[in-house]
Amino acid sequence: MAPNVVPITQLATAILARPHAPGAPPQLRQTCEMLARAGWPRVSYVLVLGLGLGACGADDSTDDEPSPAQPVVDASGLGAQPPPPNGGKQGSGTTPTVMAVRRFFLGLQDPDGKPNPDAWVQYGYNLDGLISTTKGTNHCELRPNTPPTNKKDGESGIDDSFGQNIVPILRTLSPELENGQNQAVETGKSTLLIVLDNLDAAADQLDISGSVYASGELGGAPTLDGTDRWPVVESSIDPETNLARSVIHGSYVSNGVWVARVQGTLGVPIMLREARVVVPVHDAVISMSIQGVGSTASARAGVMAGWVAADDLVSRLEQAVGAASLGSLCPGSQYVEHGLRVVRQASDIVHGSANGDPNVKCDAISLGIGFEASAAQLGEQVVDPAVEDPCAH
Repeated sequence: MAPNVVPITQLATAILARPHAPGAPPQLRQTCEMLARAGWPRVSYVLVLGLGLGACGADDSTDDEPSPAQPVVDASGLGAQPPPPNGGKQGSGTTPTVMAVRRFFLGLQDPDGKPNPDAWVQYGYNLDGLISTTKGTNHCELRPNTPPTNKKDGESGIDDSFGQNIVPILRTLSPELENGQNQAVETGKSTLLIVLDNLDAAADQLDISGSVYASGELGGAPTLDGTDRWPVVESSIDPETNLARSVIHGSYVSNGVWVARVQGTLGVPIMLREARVVVPVHDAVISMSIQGVGSTASARAGVMAGWVAADDLVSRLEQAVGAASLGSLCPGSQYVEHGLRVVRQASDIVHGSANGDPNVKCDAISLGIGFEASAAQLGEQVVDPAVEDPCAH
């Protein structure tokens, strides 16, 4: 049996129990063995099941946890950060430069496209000022039964629990998650649009304004030549002001790298099969190495980073699980409820990007996503795409 056709009911059954817990039933161990026979590498099926609890071939030991008498203080420091401003003048462009994301990196592929389940360590920024390890005690309190590995940062303190813990869970619903995300772009179904109002060609610039939108359907495959006119979905626009919900003020270009802090919530569309989940990212930072302006612009080494309220993400996923699982799973089922608990366990930070106090509960999930972008045009406003929910019948 190929990995992508393992029945979802068997996967869901596996999620219910931990084989090494006292009195646990044998079905999880049997399912893990089945996955091994089906060709899943051990690290893959542990993660793809979304357990985050060491389900297949692990026990409940917490030997790597420090005792209260032996606190381990994680180092603090800037770690991975976007480049600071490098001077220059206010951007003088008179025609907005519109960038459409042409490729997303959710944490399963290196920048060269090579598959890597640990690629998440490369995408994002150090949001909380800590270089967190599994043994650090100056960290917000994890949810009950959460493994200490959820505290561990990526390279140079990169905070990306979304890539480390949420993406593997989403793959239980959409096994080709990252490829499917990019296929949605390649077929003109969905992308993210970044508008830079006054960008010019200088390597160092200041005070660039702009906005960010989620797109509607293009109506065909994009040409990526600067002529693609992507529509904008209504949910990206404030109905009272008719302006973007995600606004950019005071962004800059430093040695060719554009850096912005987004005001408002950044809605990042994630495709789960035919279901579209807009992930609400707070305190978002976006950067990209940009060349050219207007219709000749292109960008690589892009980063989107921020935090997502755990309860908000749970609510969005709960609404999408029926369509994403093709009706195999519906809200309220024990399988879904367990999976949503595991989503909450991915909380590794405190809302507002704070951390460092073990007496404060983690209630937010750090996020880092890589991207590349091409020049495009801003189209008309359209309604958000509707997806039929098989659980509603």
